[in-house]
Amino acid sequence: MSTTHDGNHSWQIILITANQDRAVPAPSLGIQIFNNIFYTKYPMPLITAESGSLTDFQSDYNLFYCETGEPVFSIDGALRTLEEWQVLGFDTHSVVLDPRFIDLVDFIPTMADRCPSLCEGSM
Repeated sequence: MSTTHDGNHSWQIILITANQDRAVPAPSLGIQIFNNIFYTKYPMPLITAESGSLTDFQSDYNLFYCETGEPVFSIDGALRTLEEWQVLGFDTHSVVLDPRFIDLVDFIPTMADRCPSLCEGSM
């Protein structure tokens, strides 16, 4: 399990780019994002992807949370809600849930002792 936190006003948490602006395009293919906690203070895309990099892209069993809004995702600049993202086949088993961190240095969620499957990555 990994935890990604952003307390600033960033552009996104994860950027998956197709690198189509290169002399020799090099899309990022086969990306897998599983068993993570995405935690932000401000609304921003948690995952931003260019459509040229969605070949074999997989993302699931993640926990998403934004203190001041709903989690959003972006494909080619178009924002999508979690429900719209899931219709595309991504994060179909992922949840929106406040992890209630008890430790903001090591990012230990309060529920870790009550929900061992979260720490094992099998929510």
